[in-house]
Amino acid sequence: MPYLSDDLVTNAKKRAKIPAAQASWSSAEILSSADEQTQSYVIPLIRRTREDYGLQVLDFTLGTADAQGTTGPYRIPYRAVGGAIRDVYLADVHGNPINVPRITPDDLEQATWGVHFLGNALYFVNKTTQAAPVKLRMTYFMRPNRLVLQSGAAQIASFDPVTRSVVCTSVPTSYTGQTSFDLVQGRPGFDTLAYDFAGTVGGTTFIFASNLPSDLAVGDYVCLTETTPIPQVPPELHPLLAQRVAVQYLESEGDPFLERAQATLARMEADATTLLTPRIEGSPKHIIPSQRGPWRRWRR
Repeated sequence: MPYLSDDLVTNAKKRAKIPAAQASWSSAEILSSADEQTQSYVIPLIRRTREDYGLQVLDFTLGTADAQGTTGPYRIPYRAVGGAIRDVYLADVHGNPINVPRITPDDLEQATWGVHFLGNALYFVNKTTQAAPVKLRMTYFMRPNRLVLQSGAAQIASFDPVTRSVVCTSVPTSYTGQTSFDLVQGRPGFDTLAYDFAGTVGGTTFIFASNLPSDLAVGDYVCLTETTPIPQVPPELHPLLAQRVAVQYLESEGDPFLERAQATLARMEADATTLLTPRIEGSPKHIIPSQRGPWRRWRR
């Protein structure tokens, strides 16, 4: 099935009946519109389902506490949607998760246990006599990469996990001299398998500094950092994204077809929501009470 950014451009043009000679809505302009609509429309739609699409995990080893029992900063990933995290918890030496309360800067003098924000970073406070946890884990929703045409990405033809080498069918000239890349899955769900992945390129071959992802496959893409040749949303939402771009074009042109296009968009949105949730149809969500064990006592 057609999943590429090139297919999105073709679909959007067809839906909006954009003339081939329309210079102000080139392929680059359509992809720019699609990026905008992904951030402002599609991602909020997905998030409203509360089904954890795009959820990622980042671990930090806890440092040595200062005189106030505080360690940090632990920076929120720059690719986190809205600069926000879904959850944060700690792990003991055995890897067991420990829930941790969020406290505010006003609580710091009285609080004995918790995490608080300072700018775009978290700090962990522990003034208890309990043994300190060893790891802080954030979960967050990753922002989709910026769209480029397929010609702006390098599709993987073969790879060798031992030598950490990847051979692509072709490599854009803009990759010359670059040392940081993203590896993007070429099949649903179009995940970023590795990001800010250090490596070098020579000809059509990449050599990476770290082990390749275990689920890397032929047909995936090596991309410049924060780019992708495939819209990184469920494939069922690709037509919806194309329709949203078409509506934006029709709005800009004052086209009389706009009202019909908006009605179509509303129907597609309702259908998309039905497809996205629930992700496990035969297993409803269960709410499990929070258990903090010996860490539960903390004072404001």
